[in-house]
This record gives sequence, C-alpha cells and structure tokens, in this order.
Amino acid sequence: MRKFAVGLVGMCMLLCLGGASVATASKRVRLTSLGFYPTQTEPTVLPVGTETVLVGAFFGESGSSELSCRIQVAGAILSTEKPTDQIALTHPTEGECETPGYTVSTGTWSVSLKASGKATFISETPTEIAQPGPCVYGFSKFAVTLELPGFVNTGFADVTGKLDRRASLGGCAKKRTFLYVLNVDATEPGDFNGGELEAEVVR
Repeated sequence: MRKFAVGLVGMCMLLCLGGASVATASKRVRLTSLGFYPTQTEPTVLPVGTETVLVGAFFGESGSSELSCRIQVAGAILSTEKPTDQIALTHPTEGECETPGYTVSTGTWSVSLKASGKATFISETPTEIAQPGPCVYGFSKFAVTLELPGFVNTGFADVTGKLDRRASLGGCAKKRTFLYVLNVDATEPGDFNGGELEAEVVR
C-alpha cells in the first residue's frame, strides 16, 4: 500500500508539472484592433496580411524639446496566434525633423512579440539621426516589455545610438541616448479606417 501511495503521489507530480508545462507552452499572442468601424464594441481579430504602420517620434534625453523627429514605416502582419507573432515593416514612408539642422532616416523593421510581452524591434538598415556638426547616430535594435493584454507600443523607450564615424566630423560623442515614443497601428487595405494594434494572450 505504501509503494502504491508513493507511486500515486509521483504520478500526480509528473502530471501536474507536465500540465503546467503544456499550459505555459500553449500561450499564444492574438493581434486585434478596436476602431475599424464607428459602432464597433468588440475587437477585430486581425488575420495574416493585415496592413500595419509604425509611427515613431524621437526626442532628446528626458523628453527634451531640443530635438523632435518623426518616422513612419508601413508593413503587414506575418503571423498571429503563435507563441511569437511577427510583423514586417517594409515600406518607410516618412522621416523628418521639426528641429532645424536635424535629419532622420529609417529602413525596414522586423517586430517579434512574445506571449511574455517582450517585443523586439530589429532593422537591417540602422535608423539614423544627424545633428549639427554633423554628428550622425544610428541604432538597429531595441526591446521592450509590454503589458498584455494591451496596445502594441512602447510608450517610452530609451534608445542609444552609436556614432557613425564615417558620416560625422570630429568632436562628436561616441553615443547618444534618444527618447523614442512608438506606436503600431492596424489599417484596413483600401480604406481610411484603422485603429491601434492590440495584443492579448490566448491558449
């Protein structure tokens, strides 16, 4: 009887642990949006291929008004309802600075969003900000942790740009930190309707 009881306890532990592992592994990210239609009250589940647009703004350290630049990159959802969803932002459509003497350029971005809430942004071509001097700073990767369910945006992220020596003159600092305010919207092809991209965790 004692061996049988111990065996049951061991089996229970294995099943419980195994169940927890399966539950953890089965978490998926579902991309949705609320705002396609004026009367909409429930989020729309977005399929693969839904057009998206990244809108980002750069400011100086601690939100300083010394610098104000904006970028916009369009793309589409590559995968959804996976443990890691993918968004490809492949068409830069805007890059300008309101601050005199500053310019900004950006390339394509790949966005990975995990069920844990970690969002990673990677670009093959660095986004570069040039300030008077000139001093040119670029960055091509950063990661933030989002609260899910919630909007797919960073809110605020400190991004450190490295000096592009070939495009800069002497006397520039080796690095510079920018405050980056980012949001990813979902848009409906062929229409002006759209809304902020949201994500929820499902099993």
